[in-house]
Amino acid sequence: MVAMIRAAEAAVPQARDMLVSAVKPMNVQDAENILGGGDTGVTAFFADKTQIPLSERFLPIVNQKTSQVGLADQHNQIVAKASTLGLIRGKHLTVERVVTEKALDGLYFMLGEEEREMRRVPLVRAAPCCKR
Repeated sequence: MVAMIRAAEAAVPQARDMLVSAVKPMNVQDAENILGGGDTGVTAFFADKTQIPLSERFLPIVNQKTSQVGLADQHNQIVAKASTLGLIRGKHLTVERVVTEKALDGLYFMLGEEEREMRRVPLVRAAPCCKR
């Protein structure tokens, strides 16, 4: 379990550049969706624009970290056998894919929490010159 957490922690910092670059091609429709998207409109925008490419960027990092632990290989072998027998179904059967998905879930959850707080008390997050 610790290895999985470390794998997710190693992958998440890679998100910053991709999140920033998601804003550059923003159009009027995107802005309208953000404004009408409730307390997490910005987070939904980022998730829509970055989830697939971030998953592709995270997966090799997670693979590297989880390969250092033999348990991941054992788990993947058991799941593969269970899948061929029809006991398990799903697209994310490997430990690496599950950890990658959960890392992204955690990233978007934290973005959403920060966005809610910024919308609740906007001046708390303002630049130092603008704070009361």
